[in-house]
Amino acid sequence: MKDALTELELQELLLTVSSRCKSGKGARLVQGLSPGWDRESSLRLRSETLFALSLLHRQVPFPADDVDQVLQIARKVSGGALALDPSDLRCTGRALADWAELRLRLSKVGGEQDDRPPVPERQLAVAADWLGGIPDLGDLGSFLMHLTTEDGELSPDASPALKRLRKKVRKLRDRLRGRVEDISRRLGKAGYLRDTPPSLRNGRYVLPVLAGSSGHVRGIVHDRSDTGETVYMEPIEITEDGNQLQRALLDLEDERRRLLREATTRIREARESVLEGARTMAEMDAVLARASYHEDEGLCFPRTGRLSLLGLRHLLIPPDEVVPNDVDLPESCRVLLISGPNAGGKSVLLKAVGLAIAGSQSGLGAAVREDSSLPHFSGLMVSIGDQQSISEHLSTYSARLMEVTRMLRQAGSSTLVLIDEPAAGTDPVAGSALASVVLDSLADKGCMTIATTHMGALKAIAADREGFYNGSMSFDEKSLQPEYRFRLGLPGSSYTMQIARRMGFPEDLLDRAFDRSEGYLRADELLAELEGLREDLGRERALLQDERRALRDGREKASVELSRDRAELERLREYRAEETERMLRELESRADSLLQKLSRAESPDQRTRARREIRDLTRSEGPKGADVAVSGGKPEGLREGSWVSVRGWKGVGRIESMGRNRALISFGNLRLERELDQLSPAQPPEEEPVAEVQWEDAGGDPEIDLIGLHVEEALVELDRWLDECVAAGLSQVRVIHGKGTWALMRAVSDFLRDDARIDSFRQAPDRRGGAGATVADLRPAGGRKDGGG
Repeated sequence: MKDALTELELQELLLTVSSRCKSGKGARLVQGLSPGWDRESSLRLRSETLFALSLLHRQVPFPADDVDQVLQIARKVSGGALALDPSDLRCTGRALADWAELRLRLSKVGGEQDDRPPVPERQLAVAADWLGGIPDLGDLGSFLMHLTTEDGELSPDASPALKRLRKKVRKLRDRLRGRVEDISRRLGKAGYLRDTPPSLRNGRYVLPVLAGSSGHVRGIVHDRSDTGETVYMEPIEITEDGNQLQRALLDLEDERRRLLREATTRIREARESVLEGARTMAEMDAVLARASYHEDEGLCFPRTGRLSLLGLRHLLIPPDEVVPNDVDLPESCRVLLISGPNAGGKSVLLKAVGLAIAGSQSGLGAAVREDSSLPHFSGLMVSIGDQQSISEHLSTYSARLMEVTRMLRQAGSSTLVLIDEPAAGTDPVAGSALASVVLDSLADKGCMTIATTHMGALKAIAADREGFYNGSMSFDEKSLQPEYRFRLGLPGSSYTMQIARRMGFPEDLLDRAFDRSEGYLRADELLAELEGLREDLGRERALLQDERRALRDGREKASVELSRDRAELERLREYRAEETERMLRELESRADSLLQKLSRAESPDQRTRARREIRDLTRSEGPKGADVAVSGGKPEGLREGSWVSVRGWKGVGRIESMGRNRALISFGNLRLERELDQLSPAQPPEEEPVAEVQWEDAGGDPEIDLIGLHVEEALVELDRWLDECVAAGLSQVRVIHGKGTWALMRAVSDFLRDDARIDSFRQAPDRRGGAGATVADLRPAGGRKDGGG
């Protein structure tokens, strides 16, 4: 009999995960993974994966590539190896150095001063366990790295003696090679040698001497050619040099062996720590493979709660083919019966549920949405597929009955039981009766059972048993194609007659079968009709939800627009209040000036003119306070070029340009920008308006109002006006320039500072305009300029 995890094809899933491992040891650990059926083991596996995932996000490197080779090296040392190859030493040193770096990185996790969320306590426990399993052998790793080169050879600088001996060998070899070449040239000229260079035989330099000339060459024969025509001889002149080189090479080899033995001994002394480190790295390699698969496949660990697997996917079905389902069961559910047509996805759904639970409790995670939940299961029992066995003399039903008997005997509370067609393979009536009591018994044990069935009797028991629920897989009756959608609450039709009719089964036989069904097929048809009505109801509900969502979105949008309009209204009110305050200051300044004129007027004509100006000022329609309401809409008939009157201003002006809510109006050289609701259509004047410049004869308080003029225009008017004031013999004048952006005030100050007609100037007193006006003293005729204020 297959075990539960094999029937769920968990091993195939684990093979996919293990391919992400860097080491064979890690891959084998993944392939041997099993769920944690006790709660603590399950939480530990989950914490390992989540902690590894956080390390991946921190980009912590995991040196697991050398694990298998380090384990093999440890076995060599355990087997009695005295001197490891330099490549083995290099591999071990590299691994130990990498482990030391990993220890350092792990020790800092959780203590970073950044915006990362705190590491949960269970994950910190995983980090502590891993830290305890990685040996602190950084010094040994550094020693082995210094001893060897990157290409796995003994380093020339491994020891002072080795360095000295290598230098000696190189020097002896160079001297010996030079002498051999000299002898070769001399004997070659004598015709004793073949036309080939000297070579090495048994570590000794030899010359290719012609066999017939060997009597003319004194030396030691080391070899002879296959034809016997060439004898390889070491000349007697270099024999002692060759002996010295051989002795130096033997010394060098002795030092090399000493270094290898010393390094091997140090590894042997740390063998247990090295083995523990390699096993820990293999474990981390396996957990990292789980973590990367978890993230790449979009898995999650459901929170603890009732069985609610939302967006459930089967991980072995390609993403572009799988149909997600919501298996959202009530808290009271103990038994779920899933019905529907053949090949409708019932068995696949059973396996998807089983894989989700096995994966969640194995540290892999489930292919569900993050808002899913699961209870903790203490066991999983599965009976799916045809279990018949010829060798064991078991029929389909006998095999199924043996599995169910084992479930009844072994299942305990909080066990999940998955059964595919519990009444298959025997008489439907008797099989349904037996299956119903099995389901009752499992429910009484506290198990949760999910079973598939075609049997009407089993579908019916869910209607009158507490904790039993029906579910079905949807089916398109028009196309007679499965939709693979799970629906909770109603049993599903098997669509027996519809599929037969679609397949061309004779109609007369279908009618006879219908008559003999004793109402069962009629009930099946009613179920199909009920499913259709439910589909229609679902579509209507979806439309209503869409409409409700659209209304809610519209309401939210309207609320946002209303808030924006209110903010704009408040901004306009603030602007109007500022404009009102500015205009009041201007009116007050003009009124002060006119009152001073009136008080100093000597002739009746002057007093009459001053009073008339005061009367005109009081009749002007300016804003009355800061709380000004914003009127709606612009006046009719306004466009660029229109003549208008401006509230608070005498005379008429012409619109130069218009925006959405404001317009630029010219009064001759004067420019004003005002809201459209402050404008009213007016008749054009008989003469073009000009900027109003006010001044009086000597003895008065002459002033010029430059507010509204561009800087260049204002300076031209000021220059002309000062000429007239000087000609009139005035000694003091007041220039009204306002505050605004201070540009006009600065321009006036610069002009007065450089003008020879001005003796001094200063800011006007508060009662005469303050910072919005400048008082200037004109130079007396022939006087000296004192400088600006």
